[in-house]
Amino acid sequence: MIIRCNLSSQSLRNAADILQKYADSLPKRAETLVRNLGELGLDSAINGLGHIDTGDTLNSIQFNQSGNSGTVTAGGAAVWIEFGTGVLANASSKDHPKRSEVGAVNWGEYGHGLGKGRWWFINKDGEKRWTDGITMNPFMYNASQDMRREIERMAKEAFRFD
Repeated sequence: MIIRCNLSSQSLRNAADILQKYADSLPKRAETLVRNLGELGLDSAINGLGHIDTGDTLNSIQFNQSGNSGTVTAGGAAVWIEFGTGVLANASSKDHPKRSEVGAVNWGEYGHGLGKGRWWFINKDGEKRWTDGITMNPFMYNASQDMRREIERMAKEAFRFD
């Protein structure tokens, strides 16, 4: 929007009123941007999760907003899904862009190196199951990239001067 005015006091007051109205709308616009961006991240994380065993991780994915700040989080087995586990993680997670930043350098070497090979766990039915681990699925990283791709467009929409 272009504000046209002349040098009369009334015209300048009108322009100042328009600018003040816009300035007053900025907190609400910022909240709208955070909400829209957070909802995009939430949808992306949920849709990118893929394999669901118990649903604990899916049910843990949340978007929380407080005013003009917000977070998209995941609990449950999210870290194991994001970076993988065991032998399969060692083959796949080296490609995760945040691997070394979060200290995920030698997956499978916990427990005196016992995580390097096959290992077993007890499932929810109490049965012993053997596994080689799981390959990484960077669903949270991918959600963050989706948000980065859209933030400029969303900000222009939220803060447009009309």
